[in-house]
Amino acid sequence: MISNKLFKLAKLIKCINELNTNNGVLISDVEFEVGVEVFIQDAETGDLVPAPAGQYETDTQIITVNEQGIIDKIEEKESAPIENPEETPAPEEEEKPAEEEEKPVEQAEETEEQPAEEEDKDAKIAELQGLLDAANAKIAELEAIITDYKEKEQETPETIEEEDRKQHEQKYATMTRSERMLNALKNRK
Repeated sequence: MISNKLFKLAKLIKCINELNTNNGVLISDVEFEVGVEVFIQDAETGDLVPAPAGQYETDTQIITVNEQGIIDKIEEKESAPIENPEETPAPEEEEKPAEEEEKPVEQAEETEEQPAEEEDKDAKIAELQGLLDAANAKIAELEAIITDYKEKEQETPETIEEEDRKQHEQKYATMTRSERMLNALKNRK
């Protein structure tokens, strides 16, 4: 299960894929294809959990997910049935080339966006690595200070008061109960 913080970081650096469906948003860390594990975001905790089994429909696809949250099948949706096929063959032929013409434009846009996204990812990774290196350097510095204090603490001789207190404790520990009572009475006077 991916935690909420990791999910937010993954969204930030855009290394996850989301797909809006009729049953919510499917999330994956790779492209959506058969055999890929998909997740949904838990409404209560915000964590990612495996997608429940069932069919998820998009505008163009029907995705079937099994009990383990893995895509079993991806089907393309069929267009609406044509009532009179004799009158409409020409529009179908016209639609296909129009779709084909749009795809290269979309692909060109995607290829232009991909390098920009990769540069953004690389820049974000470099920035995060810089922050991590700075934090590690600060940790090392603080650990050195702690070690230095511990060494100085061990080297520092005991004060006279500390020595007297230890001697008194040792002496008191070896006394019998009656000796302690006599000492208490002597100290009262």
